[in-house]
Amino acid sequence: MDGLQAENAGFGGIGENAEERYRALAYDTALSTLVAVAVYVVVKVSLDGFRQWRARVSVLIVGSGPVGLTAALVAVRSGKVLKLTVLDERYRAALLCRPQQIALDPGV
Repeated sequence: MDGLQAENAGFGGIGENAEERYRALAYDTALSTLVAVAVYVVVKVSLDGFRQWRARVSVLIVGSGPVGLTAALVAVRSGKVLKLTVLDERYRAALLCRPQQIALDPGV
């Protein structure tokens, strides 16, 4: 019986050792996956921020009516505008002094 018990004890030790190695391998795999995902997220966020920082455009708006001024407002609020130019046929003083037409009257 001593020989049979010794063999069973030997197999039990091998099984426990294999289970410990499996747990260590699973832990290492999970840890390396977590690190890889964290590095990917950091690099992706950094590159996206850099691309957005560089994505600045110059905008030219022709006309300072309701549509032109709304376009200028939307462009400035987007945060992507490097330079905004509004062209109109009138001088600036004339634009500030004239009443703005908000609605169109089809009868006129």
